[in-house]
Amino acid sequence: MKKILILDMSDRVAGDIEDKLCAKGLTAQRMCSLIQFGQSVAITATSPNMTILVNSMQPDIILNFHSQNTETVERTLQLAERCGVRIVNCNTARALCADRARLLPTLRSEGMTVPGFFYGHPSQLLASMKGECICKDPVGHLVIRTNCGAISSREELVYCETLVPCNGVVRSVYRVGKLTFTMEKSDTLGKGRVLPSERVESKGAEIAVVDSICKHADLDYCNVDFINGTVIDVNCFPNIFRHRDAVDAIVEHVASM
Repeated sequence: MKKILILDMSDRVAGDIEDKLCAKGLTAQRMCSLIQFGQSVAITATSPNMTILVNSMQPDIILNFHSQNTETVERTLQLAERCGVRIVNCNTARALCADRARLLPTLRSEGMTVPGFFYGHPSQLLASMKGECICKDPVGHLVIRTNCGAISSREELVYCETLVPCNGVVRSVYRVGKLTFTMEKSDTLGKGRVLPSERVESKGAEIAVVDSICKHADLDYCNVDFINGTVIDVNCFPNIFRHRDAVDAIVEHVASM
């Protein structure tokens, strides 16, 4: 019988998933505090294998829905993977999505359309880009629209992307196991109109790109942002619960692992 740990979600959603997994005859336990998770982990080394226990349970799968993992939690998840535990999303997928300087080059190498990008010392930026650009924290969440000349005098390494022509709308395609849905939202870095997020019909070309990204990066759930068919971001911690069927999609996906 599979044992599933649900890490750090709202009580309501975690409770729904826990109840539905248990109804399928699986063992599920939720933990909504990273501190509690860190304090309740025990790892034992017995040659030739290691074993990880969380609250005395040896999980087969950990559903990790928390985007702000501490170094301790991240190390624990890495150890859990070494112990044979299936992490959703896996460590390598999260690392790729978090590393902006590696994400777009990887997607381009897979034949996907992405913006132009630069990663390096600011003094070399103007040789690659002119005018306005999108400057992003290489491993964080800060994203600003600025002028290349304004950041060329910095000392630390920078990561920048060219602007993608936009009508003010970003299309965000969500993938949860076998469930796919698309939302349109405002381009918050642009100068267009402000839109409420709303579900729209998915496009086959965008779904094919999401299929390829999920396969390459080993993502179980994500959302991919598009502007006019160009991939501008991949998020492995999306708000997938915008869709009423997301909980059932997760339960079915986990039960099939």
